[in-house]
Amino acid sequence: EKEKQSMLLSLVIPAYARPQPLIQALERFISQISGKFEDKVEVIIADAASPDNSLWEVSELADRYGYLHYK
Repeated sequence: EKEKQSMLLSLVIPAYARPQPLIQALERFISQISGKFEDKVEVIIADAASPDNSLWEVSELADRYGYLHYK
């Protein structure tokens, strides 16, 4: 039985609107994490009540990558 490995890094990003800079940053994180550290890193994006569902693209990224969490 595999032991549950502990996280090496938990990164929390508060977000309010401005999706493009956030998407660019997340794409950079994804390129560094994917294939190497999926089980050791988590990125939590905390939406601070952004208007008009402006961060929907972030939600879609979180659906694709298990280490991204959109709240």
